[in-house]
Amino acid sequence: MSPPAPSREPAFTQAVSLLTGRARTIYIRAQGAVDARGKIVGARDIAAQTTQILRNIEARLEAAGASPEHLLGCSLNIKVGEDLQAAVAAGRQWWGPRPSPPINSIMFVPKLLRPEFLITIEGVAVVPR
Repeated sequence: MSPPAPSREPAFTQAVSLLTGRARTIYIRAQGAVDARGKIVGARDIAAQTTQILRNIEARLEAAGASPEHLLGCSLNIKVGEDLQAAVAAGRQWWGPRPSPPINSIMFVPKLLRPEFLITIEGVAVVPR
């Protein structure tokens, strides 16, 4: 599934939904800080990029009939030298008062797919039937 928002990438699928047994699992590919027009958001600002990415993930979840509460985990790739705490603070603000935030794994990498990206995030969600 590649919903039209926040942006559509013709080269690959943004998310995949798999129904097995009593649950539907949604795999969201690594999201970059790109808005619905395909423009990079938050150049040189990891907090702004994190917020945009989480909005993108939320849009992917909604397109699959899920919500952030269904997220089990996220994997973050952060460009070496960037401020992890700024990204974490943006994530906490986005998550808000919801209970049970997802687990996270974090990897620092020398570079990402596009040089403007400071962070990418992918996620896995499970929706009970």
